[in-house]
Amino acid sequence: MYPEVAEDIKHLIKFRYQLTPYLYNALYEAHAYYRPIIRPVFYEFGGDEKTFEPSDDFLLGDAMLVASVVDKGATTRQVYLPECVDGWYDYHTENWYEGGQTVLLPAPFDKPPLLVKAGSMIPMNDDQVTFATRKETRGMKLFPHTLEGQSEYTLFEDDGVSVISDTSCAKIHFVLTVATNQIDVRVTKTGGYQLPYEQMNFYLPANEKRPLFVNGQKLESRDGRFCFLVSECEEGA
Repeated sequence: MYPEVAEDIKHLIKFRYQLTPYLYNALYEAHAYYRPIIRPVFYEFGGDEKTFEPSDDFLLGDAMLVASVVDKGATTRQVYLPECVDGWYDYHTENWYEGGQTVLLPAPFDKPPLLVKAGSMIPMNDDQVTFATRKETRGMKLFPHTLEGQSEYTLFEDDGVSVISDTSCAKIHFVLTVATNQIDVRVTKTGGYQLPYEQMNFYLPANEKRPLFVNGQKLESRDGRFCFLVSECEEGA
């Protein structure tokens, strides 16, 4: 069925699986803190009057701006980027854009326009799932402030089955501190749940040249990955 788009659909299914940790975390925050998963843009940017204008755009969690493509055959999309001090990154190309402007973005069928607020951290699955294997590995895509800034993110992890308790779940807290000459991430863990992965890979935009330090240790890039052992997480309060 629809062989002409089969490969694109397969790519999108894999992309959704890659974003499962971000989506799962949004579900947990909706349950625990009543934060909506899908939000109108003005929910986070009420000070920007243009976000109240009719639009097909929406926020996925507090970090991602989704620009829906609803015109048949369209291969580009005009997207308004809400006013944001640190600007926005294109998730796919990692290009940075200043907020408060409308930009023209490519919109191929297999890569719908997706923007990420600068200063955000996006957890993802590093391994591709197959029918034969279901290995859990975790990556964290960093979209740093262009100059200086600080932001935080808490990742909820559990087995997806057990009732939530101190021993059946874990929370990994990230503090991203960006300076003009380096990027620092502090990682702490609380909860007794044993994580199903031994390392976490950090990723920076391809054109980011500042060194990355995690818990005070400078990490070296290997094929674009900065590997961090979860055993080196600090214990949180």
